[in-house]
Amino acid sequence: MMRKVVIGVVLVAIVAGLWASDVLSHLADPEYIREMVKEAGPMGPLVFILVSMGLFAIFMFGPPVWVSGAIWPLPTAILYSCIAALAASLVTYALARAGQNWAQNHVPEKLRSYEERLEARPTLTVLLLRLLLWANPLVDLLVGVSQAPFRSYLVGSLLGLIPVTAIHVIVSKKGVELAGDTPSWVWVVLGAGAVAIFALRRWRQKQEPELEVDPDQEPAPPARSETGH
Repeated sequence: MMRKVVIGVVLVAIVAGLWASDVLSHLADPEYIREMVKEAGPMGPLVFILVSMGLFAIFMFGPPVWVSGAIWPLPTAILYSCIAALAASLVTYALARAGQNWAQNHVPEKLRSYEERLEARPTLTVLLLRLLLWANPLVDLLVGVSQAPFRSYLVGSLLGLIPVTAIHVIVSKKGVELAGDTPSWVWVVLGAGAVAIFALRRWRQKQEPELEVDPDQEPAPPARSETGH
């Protein structure tokens, strides 16, 4: 147990040190990524993919994908972003699969039920995880240490990662353009509407009666018929 704590503390310290030295903060800056890729010239796509894979490992895959539409035309940006997402996911999966035997002996009981569901319907489960969590290394780690077949992981990842990554690229590019052309009063109306919806939901929750059932209370016996014996 102490060994795990020490390893965790060391990893956190390394990441914190890199961030404090501005190495990670620069790599997570969209403008810095764009300039770095442009300066790389013909090697720009490779630099973009490698930087994206590195940020994927620390749960920061978003910034390079969001800026890709400002570097290349949308089809090219989607292509490079999907390649980076799939490459990073496959590397993480391979590392998790290499330690599968060790992980199987250390999986907490609380995660056993999720693992059983994953192994029962692997392709559908991976697809749903991708749609919900997108390019999250935890998905690759979870599937990698399970008994789910690689084919199911690959199919589920392709069906989930490609469309979601494309949506991120398109929304980040078109969203910036749309936001720049949208009058300020529209954002005020949208914000007021969101606050009103939230307040209405809270009010409705308070109005609904709370039915509390005592788990120790025995159910009432069925009523006896007047003609029964």
